Amino acid sequence: MNIQLFANSINFGSVDAKIIDISMGVVGGQLRASDYYFEQLQPIFRSHIQQSNWDKISSLDLKANVLLFGELNAEGGICITDVEDFSEIEIEICGIDSHVLNRLFV
Repeated sequence: MNIQLFANSINFGSVDAKIIDISMGVVGGQLRASDYYFEQLQPIFRSHIQQSNWDKISSLDLKANVLLFGELNAEGGICITDVEDFSEIEIEICGIDSHVLNRLFV
């Protein structure tokens, strides 16, 4: 399932998501990042690993959207794992309602 990702209404990439943990409503996969992600967001997420800055992260207003469905309500948030020296950037969209998961992924 292709999911588009947004920070403050700006598309920063997409993920071909698969179910990671159905009981917790988690889907995710590897980010296909836009230039905007690399230029504007990557430094934020990488510095957050070194020193947490939850106010900065929450100010990004992260959203996940599915074509022909709309915004996924991620009650547990959207997690981005972007570690220096690793080429993959992992996305987890957490706390999606089970009815929505069944409709989109099962």
